[in-house]
Amino acid sequence: MKYSHTLLILIILLLTLAVVNAEEPPYMLVRVDVEAEMQVIPLLRMGLDIVDGVKGEYVELVCHPEEYTQILAQGYAAEILIEDMEQFYADRAATDDMGGYHTWSEAIDEIYQIHLDHPDITTEPFSIGQTIEGREMYVIKISDNPEIDEDEGEAFFNALIHAREPIGVELALGLVNHLTDQYGSDPYITDLVDNREIFVLPVFNVDGYVYNETTNPSGGGMWRKNRRDNGGGIYGVDLNRNFSFDWGYNNIGSSPSPGSATYRGTGPFSEPETENVRQFCNEHNFAINLNIHSYSNLMMYAWSGPHRGFTPEDALFAAISTTMIQWNGYPFGTGWQVLYEMNGEANDWMYGEQSEKPRILSWLFEVGSSFWPAPSQIPGLVAENLQPCLYLIEQAQYHMSPRLTLTPYNPPIQIPAAGGSFDFNIASAYIGAEPVTVNLWIDVTLPSGTVFGPLLGPAQLTMPSGFTFDRDRTQDVPGNAPEGTYIYSVHAGIYPDINWHTASFEFEKLSTGDGEGASSWWNYVDALDEFSGDTIGMASPQASALPAGHEIMGNYPNPFNPLTVISFELRVSSLVKLSIYDITGRLVVELVNGWRDAGAYEVNFDGSALVSGIYIAKLIHGSNTSTAKLVLMK
Repeated sequence: MKYSHTLLILIILLLTLAVVNAEEPPYMLVRVDVEAEMQVIPLLRMGLDIVDGVKGEYVELVCHPEEYTQILAQGYAAEILIEDMEQFYADRAATDDMGGYHTWSEAIDEIYQIHLDHPDITTEPFSIGQTIEGREMYVIKISDNPEIDEDEGEAFFNALIHAREPIGVELALGLVNHLTDQYGSDPYITDLVDNREIFVLPVFNVDGYVYNETTNPSGGGMWRKNRRDNGGGIYGVDLNRNFSFDWGYNNIGSSPSPGSATYRGTGPFSEPETENVRQFCNEHNFAINLNIHSYSNLMMYAWSGPHRGFTPEDALFAAISTTMIQWNGYPFGTGWQVLYEMNGEANDWMYGEQSEKPRILSWLFEVGSSFWPAPSQIPGLVAENLQPCLYLIEQAQYHMSPRLTLTPYNPPIQIPAAGGSFDFNIASAYIGAEPVTVNLWIDVTLPSGTVFGPLLGPAQLTMPSGFTFDRDRTQDVPGNAPEGTYIYSVHAGIYPDINWHTASFEFEKLSTGDGEGASSWWNYVDALDEFSGDTIGMASPQASALPAGHEIMGNYPNPFNPLTVISFELRVSSLVKLSIYDITGRLVVELVNGWRDAGAYEVNFDGSALVSGIYIAKLIHGSNTSTAKLVLMK
């Protein structure tokens, strides 16, 4: 009876597997002639996975027979290269389990064994969250003090976001093995492990990979997406179209159709797998990220959509890639340059999302010349990409971004119609290996969506390794500012083009209420730049970018004892004289006398040697004169 029951279960499983396979039409590899870039767009709109090609000549893509019929119906010249890719890969792998690749469980067993063999430089594998089907997403960390979060450059490597690209698993495991096996004997590897924090997620799309193992245990499974049940017998979201940056920008770089290979999901981070990685990145300060894919032998970086062109740091991406090409020989460029247009993908989010986390320099490697390279090719593909991975780890310490926090006091902030002010704290920390010169500036996004400012800066700071920064400041909001919700932001980067990190909070300008009133966008109290003295100037701003109330002075606190900060703004560059007079008109002190560029400035005034009373600050700039009343109360 027991054997009959077991046999019945086995028959049911085999029938289920047969039904699953019967429901899946064959995956075909097809070459389509395209003489112009515009001819690729209809193919992308179909949600097809373009895997290779030559610009202006042809693309190679994966499709089902009915999609191939649609391609021909649209007038394309097309050739079937592989009629059934799963059968092709299975035949090539012969009897090798999983086509010669690690299964998910084998990959996790291996990183657990690596930890047992090297407990002093690795963490026990830990989960960053569960998949849609409840499986764990395991990460291992390699560093000399793996259980401690040290001030070291952080690098993140992840593989198999697409379930049919297992060469990424082998490269990820090869990297972990190389770092741990060579530690202590290879000086270069030892230095990397001692001075970096390296995190590896060998299997991103766990459910999709397990599904391929179930349907094609000898390898060659062609399932790409995760296993989200979309209803109607349709499954899966393309996890590399599910990130928030430019999510759903158009239907060329991703598809709204649940049955498509590039289906982007119902919303950004709708899938637990991408949300887990998002939170993991937000909890760290990664400088470098590598997304390992296959195939095409390419290196890609942001941006992935031609509407964005090139990042402000395109030259840096190209310089690092130029070094790596000497080892793997892979051509490089933006995603839209070297392959095709995408949106909602990981590279763009890693680099372009700069408010939840600092920017991350991120690459995508397309490894090999097929989804399931022959087992004999695995060692060579791992070897040619090992040194590029090590070089990226090396770069992590040199491209750390200063991390900002911006905290309002006494939220929620509501400014009355007559104007008012709010207090806030701005803080920053930097742990890079080399000193970095960075600009800090503050702006505000108006209710209309227009970015207004800078309200302060850009202040130029030189941050050595281990630098920390903490300041309390006050922001006035004038009565003539429109009512609505504002986003108040501080940025770190190279003003005005390069932004590395942004911290923000919201405040509201009401349509009613008198309050204390304010006439300008003054920003004052603790100086931002402790290295350059009393003033912070803007770097040649356009006059139209200056806040309202230019050429009008103010000071804070007022009344004061004994210190106050006098603020002034210049519409144009001019000779400036700032002096303090007592109530009788006698000159007390001259604070500024010289040429100043257009911009916003702050000057400290110390009344320690003066008696209580009213003083007048007089600003002469060009042919204009402004005054402000200062009240010293001891």
